[in-house]
Amino acid sequence: MATVSGAWIFNRAMLVSFNPVMARARGLNPVWIDYLFVTILTAVVVAALKLVGALLVLVLVVVPAAAAQNVARGLAGFFWLSVVFSMISTSLGLAVSGTLPIPTGGSIVLVASVLFYLTLFAKPFLGRPGAHQSEE
Repeated sequence: MATVSGAWIFNRAMLVSFNPVMARARGLNPVWIDYLFVTILTAVVVAALKLVGALLVLVLVVVPAAAAQNVARGLAGFFWLSVVFSMISTSLGLAVSGTLPIPTGGSIVLVASVLFYLTLFAKPFLGRPGAHQSEE
């Protein structure tokens, strides 16, 4: 549900995030869209906390987004790569947990961390603008 809702408000949320004045000029209500985004994020986090626990929720919110930031070329790519990296981390983590005697949460965290480091090491080779420059 969150992905469908996120896809529906993606362009609006990006416009509101980066230029609220232009969003208002285009007839959008930036405050309402911010509240909608926070509500969706809160619903996802609360549901996930009940299902998988606080550490795993933190990892699945932060680490795939950080990995996507390493390789994404734009906002849309960043958004969808975050979703894909979360799904890969969860699927592979569950597979590893089913194969080896490792706790499920720990294996998901391990896979997410490996994905992050792979993207970090791949960053200079992908030719992403600014990948070779130090950030100040």
